[in-house]
Amino acid sequence: MTDAETQGAQADKRIERGAAQRRASEEAIISAAYRCFERYGIRKTNMDDIAQEAAVSRATLYRHFPNKEALVDRISVIETGKAHQEIRQLLKERGPFAQTLVECLFHATRIAQRNPHIRPLVEFSAVAGRAATPSSASFEASRKTWGRLLDDAIVRDELAPDITPDELTGYLVLSLAMLLTKVDAMEVSDVALRHFIRRFVVDPLLPGARG
Repeated sequence: MTDAETQGAQADKRIERGAAQRRASEEAIISAAYRCFERYGIRKTNMDDIAQEAAVSRATLYRHFPNKEALVDRISVIETGKAHQEIRQLLKERGPFAQTLVECLFHATRIAQRNPHIRPLVEFSAVAGRAATPSSASFEASRKTWGRLLDDAIVRDELAPDITPDELTGYLVLSLAMLLTKVDAMEVSDVALRHFIRRFVVDPLLPGARG
């Protein structure tokens, strides 16, 4: 191996070590944020709490996440991603659009209700607002999950004609936040929850429901 090749290999190893260190640091920060949010709540947690919990400097913390909202958004993507995996399984054997959407929203609500990390995120109202914004990572993840179902529904004229896929994705994100608030506020049976979803969330999307 020539000197240039040796130097190149050493440089590659330094880059790999640096990348591994950055990943480890980011993972430590995210884990610390989970613990702080559980301990203090999202609103009361500040960046100093997270840096101290992660045993990193403020400078390191801010290199990875410019503010608390960025950390909240990352955790939101992680946790909703878990729910999306289960929803994608439901979508593999889907029936008529309206029925499939009711079942997906029903199960997504129950999954989120059981997830101790998603519920505080929904209470932090800014999360739902950002998740419904097309430029956000959460929105992109939701669009990927719902995309085939929504696109097929449009092709088959199963949706009101004035609704776009992006509008519908944002609507579903906000609807899930609303549904989780509902089931947290009162005990709702599965039958009642499915009826509510069909009547107030899904039916307004169908052909003939145009305002």
